[in-house]
Amino acid sequence: MDYTNGTRDRPALGSGTGGPTPAAEGRSLVDWLRVLRDGLPAVIALTILGLVLALVATSLQPTEYRSEATIVVGSSRGFLEPEWADGLSPVASTVTRLASSKAVLDGAAREYVASAPNPRVAASRRDEVDDFDWLEEHLTARQVADSGIVELAAQAETQRDARDLTRAGAASLKEKISEGPGSVPATTTRGAGNGTEGARGIVVRDFETTDEGQVSPTPLRNLVLGGNVGLVLGIVAGLALGARRRRLRRPDEMAAELGIPILANLRAADTANGVPRSLSAARARLQRLGEADQGTVFLLTGTTRPERTAQIGEALARAFASSARTVLVDADLDGQHATSNLEVDGLPGLGDLLDGRATQPGLLRPEQVLVTTVEGDHEDDGSDDGRLEVLPAGERPSNVAAALAAPTLGRTIQSLRLRYEFVIVIAPGLDRPEEVIPLAEVADWSVLITPRGERARTFEVARDLALTDALAGRVAGAIIVDRR
Repeated sequence: MDYTNGTRDRPALGSGTGGPTPAAEGRSLVDWLRVLRDGLPAVIALTILGLVLALVATSLQPTEYRSEATIVVGSSRGFLEPEWADGLSPVASTVTRLASSKAVLDGAAREYVASAPNPRVAASRRDEVDDFDWLEEHLTARQVADSGIVELAAQAETQRDARDLTRAGAASLKEKISEGPGSVPATTTRGAGNGTEGARGIVVRDFETTDEGQVSPTPLRNLVLGGNVGLVLGIVAGLALGARRRRLRRPDEMAAELGIPILANLRAADTANGVPRSLSAARARLQRLGEADQGTVFLLTGTTRPERTAQIGEALARAFASSARTVLVDADLDGQHATSNLEVDGLPGLGDLLDGRATQPGLLRPEQVLVTTVEGDHEDDGSDDGRLEVLPAGERPSNVAAALAAPTLGRTIQSLRLRYEFVIVIAPGLDRPEEVIPLAEVADWSVLITPRGERARTFEVARDLALTDALAGRVAGAIIVDRR
């Protein structure tokens, strides 16, 4: 989101052309990976769900073994005879279809039951083959490419059952083929080499049946399949979730999203130990925006906690006060955190001026804005943070938003412009637009204070609340605060 609204009335920091850092058009692969990073919980959750479902499917799979028989359809003179090479493929295709016919399957069922080693197994097999659908599903045939080879496969609860069912299917298939016209039993083909025409025809040869071992359940395949499906769905859900809750963790991400430069990166504990060096550097950049004929007003607002904004505002005001006459204004009339930190509670302040309690209405003059001087903190090395002049929050008005929207605010800030080179105003957060907007109208520049990892949607909400238009063209930059 571009807080400059695409234009600036004054030169931007660090730019000789006066334009802000533009937000990136479209997204690169790295941008999508960052979006996916913010949706990582969805990716992990759906991947785990896919693995769990795979385990459930594995537990529901029956235990089955597989055996295969290789059947070759060829000439009675030999299955590799060149004379028959072109015609074997369609014949093998016909044999494959025949293997699934009811006649062949019924014969295979009878042979399968007859080959049982004992009456108990025979009864069990009889119960299975009574269901024709079971037999059709567990005894299958397929042609190998376009050759004359047909693979007959059977699956059953034990390896012996699978082997017997395969052999029964092969025997039934050969029997049905040998009964048809043009077929010759394999036992009558020995004399074919003498040139006897009556020996010509189709013969089916059954090679040795092989055991393929256990084929169900398949935990590894299920886990791979479930994990991949869960991962794909997780990536889709992660991108959708990440786009809604995308966090800005890097300064370049923040600059691209906001369209403004980054003034400083602070740790939360830095402001508790005086003025950090990074904030002094930010002060040097902000001083370049100062007005020549009157004081310059900087408004501090953002998405961090109000207590943190007050701490940074105080540290920034002390940095300005070290080289120029500066006043700190606590305009957060509800929170009043800066007033509390500086121990100026109960003194007349901005709230009293806006309510007309500190002076007579219409007679406000520059000298009538009462400013309190706060001494700096002395350190062990003899240095201190310097004296700081502050306009406290004062007594809270009954209607803060209405009080800030009154003309008295503009006259108060103007009176401070005439007395100070820089006016640092601590404002409420962006979640209170009815208070931030009137303060932004009387400020020269705004400084956004936001925590590292802030959600991009937070700034989109600020845009929807018309804060973008209120701050457009007058945002000096952003200060990022590390949560640590």
